[in-house]
Amino acid sequence: MFVYKVICYVVFCFLWISPSFANSPWEGKWEMGRYTAAAGGLLDIHDCTSEKCLFRITSLHGVHTCDVNGVMAIDKNHARFYKSAGEYGDEFSAEEILFELNPTKRIINVQHKSGQFCGMRGYIDGIYEHETLPYRYPTSFDCWRDNLNQAEIAICASRKLSQADMEFDTNYKSFKTAEWFDNRNKCQKDEACLWDFYKKAIKEAFEKSTKSSFNLWEYVRYQKQKWYYPTDLALLRDYFEANMKEPYFSAWTVTLGDDSYTESCENCLAKFYGIAGLYTICESAWYIDEDEMWISFVSANLDAPEDEKVLVFAPQGKTLDDMPVFVKEYTEDLVKRGKLSSDSIELMFFKTVE
Repeated sequence: MFVYKVICYVVFCFLWISPSFANSPWEGKWEMGRYTAAAGGLLDIHDCTSEKCLFRITSLHGVHTCDVNGVMAIDKNHARFYKSAGEYGDEFSAEEILFELNPTKRIINVQHKSGQFCGMRGYIDGIYEHETLPYRYPTSFDCWRDNLNQAEIAICASRKLSQADMEFDTNYKSFKTAEWFDNRNKCQKDEACLWDFYKKAIKEAFEKSTKSSFNLWEYVRYQKQKWYYPTDLALLRDYFEANMKEPYFSAWTVTLGDDSYTESCENCLAKFYGIAGLYTICESAWYIDEDEMWISFVSANLDAPEDEKVLVFAPQGKTLDDMPVFVKEYTEDLVKRGKLSSDSIELMFFKTVE
């Protein structure tokens, strides 16, 4: 019995101290998200010893995907992956990726130092959180701080609250007074309270900054100077959520993502994908002015529709003949490119909001 215990003890010690069997703080799946839903990444680290780990990063940026894997050299809480130009077999420069582990907060900061990565379209830089942790969205404050209050915890965990926080900080930072923080923090973890607070704060700050009454058109025009995507604007997002039923709202916001930009028409915005300048594909378009708003997009963005259609959202009482020129041309191009009939255009209306 004594010999058996000794053997078990020795085996236990060997397993505990052996680099090949020890549980490394590096191991696991680590997730990275972005301010827009169009990008993100997954870092998978496994088979670690005291000196190295195997890793794989899969990232998404707009329509582009990127994948890299190899051996990362470990030096306590720092790691490095390096691949020389000769290993590529082409003229790409050397590639280097640095990893920095915070074992207490369970985050890894990834930085791509050099080299052309997936044809220069890859995006891997950022903070990756361990999959067992709730994701923290980018905000105007440090979501990894140890002394977050209840309101800050809720903001870090909510995509729309974090977007509203970033929007306010970017445009109206000077309006952040001690009273402003006190009023925000009174909401504690109440997301509805925080959402109402940010909407009211943005509206009031907009009116003070522009010295004009708030309306959606002026709000969007003002923001276009710094540029956001429409549904990243807190008050415009709130308008669309109130006016468009699911799944239409989600379908349109999915199409209008990472590569959006303004057309020559200052009232317009379109979604374009382009690769190496070879081709361009429109996915959705919108128009807004002082009196009305229009949106056009393809139904293929919904959950597997029976027939592909072009959905045109219009103000109450409008017809397809009333479409602004930009939306009309875009809609007709969608029909032409998709080889659809004119019957494939379906007119829908925004709900009336008090």
